[in-house]
Amino acid sequence: MAEGNIINKPAWYQTKVQSINAEARRLFENYSGFKPDEVLPHVLKLLNLPKIHRQRDEAFSIWHYPCIGQLRFLSFSLPEHTVYSRVLARLREDPSSHFLEAGCYFGQEIRYLADQGIPGIQLMGCDVEPAFFDLGYKLFRDQNTLGATFVSGDLTSEQCLESSTGISRCLANMVDIVFASSLFQLWNYECQVHAAINFGSPLPR
Repeated sequence: MAEGNIINKPAWYQTKVQSINAEARRLFENYSGFKPDEVLPHVLKLLNLPKIHRQRDEAFSIWHYPCIGQLRFLSFSLPEHTVYSRVLARLREDPSSHFLEAGCYFGQEIRYLADQGIPGIQLMGCDVEPAFFDLGYKLFRDQNTLGATFVSGDLTSEQCLESSTGISRCLANMVDIVFASSLFQLWNYECQVHAAINFGSPLPR
């Protein structure tokens, strides 16, 4: 990040944001409790910091992902998936089942499930950058209510499955469903295969 909190952004970074998609707005209003006129200003600002920075700019300074620069992280992938109804039914019918959002960024898909009534104890997220977890809590204002588990780590590393890592404990003991819609495209083929093996090897069932 440049001096004075000025972030150099590529041409595709959207600077004039007038609205967000309807489903994201609904989530902020119904799940997070924002008033309609509070939603967009909150997404664009980190209101609870001493110095007013843009929420999205802070995230973009961590990783220059197009999904952040173009606000695509607020377009939910899980409810559009063909197996979404089965995932939701499994989590509702079996309280011992667990869902992991791999490469979770802000944990937006986790919040979508929480809004559908899935208890936080069944929800987990992992990302290589733990700073996103705190930003997710600030974005959705649910640090004291969500109850989900977030762990950091590199899913492509040889150490990923060591028993001491949080990811290993999650995969080996709890996870039934892994969702990774915004992850594999970030890697080359070799890393994709390695991560897939790491996901699948320890799953208990």
